[in-house]
Amino acid sequence: MPKNITVFLAASILIGIIAFSGFGCSEEAKTDTAVIIVEEETDQIEEIIGSMTLRQKVCQLLVVGLEETSVNQALRERWLNYPFGGVIIFERNIIREDWLTEFTVDLQALSAPERALLICVDEEGGAVTRIPGELFPAASSMARLSEGEVYMIGERMADKLLACGVNMNLAPVLDANLDSRNEVIGNRSFGSDPELVSRYGIALFSGMIDKGVIPVGKHFPGHGSTLVDSHYTIPVLDKSKEELFDLELIPFREAV
Repeated sequence: MPKNITVFLAASILIGIIAFSGFGCSEEAKTDTAVIIVEEETDQIEEIIGSMTLRQKVCQLLVVGLEETSVNQALRERWLNYPFGGVIIFERNIIREDWLTEFTVDLQALSAPERALLICVDEEGGAVTRIPGELFPAASSMARLSEGEVYMIGERMADKLLACGVNMNLAPVLDANLDSRNEVIGNRSFGSDPELVSRYGIALFSGMIDKGVIPVGKHFPGHGSTLVDSHYTIPVLDKSKEELFDLELIPFREAV
């Protein structure tokens, strides 16, 4: 999970930098601009990290769940001691949609301005949805649409999340649904063909990225052929590296 988040956060930022730098430029200018932007970003990041204490660095690696539905004094004091890098919003944190927006604004205010808080949610579509409002189809249903239509679903997902102050979506599912006995993935997957999963997963997260939401591909290195529920125990894939690259890892590789 944390590795998942780190890999896809980095990939999303890189994709965004390259896309932005290439707008309306020649090929040579694209390259030069991209290099300048990456160097500036790197210098800024190193400066921020260099100013942080060890505790702050460790806390920034963690995305945590909360019991609260608003920022109270106890939560403010906790954040002074443990300035976490992000929070994940569950149904228990949502009283009403308008209250959620106020909650996320107050959560952002807890974090230092140069270290914007990652506010995450599981908004996959289908049964896995957290935020009130438009309901989106499950991945298996999206796979019956065109890739352009799925891209637009990604855009609408992002609009819905941004309106509530959420900037990271723990989706799409990039697992290929490889074993019918698997009860964890099912219709959360775009299908059993890793290449199809790649195309539709990229279409969905591209829509989110273009609207300004960071997507997180899951569940690396692949949950589609496991037979246990990772919410309760640790699944083990008894496969060689070559077998993983031939199936499970294809959508993750293509997404990066």
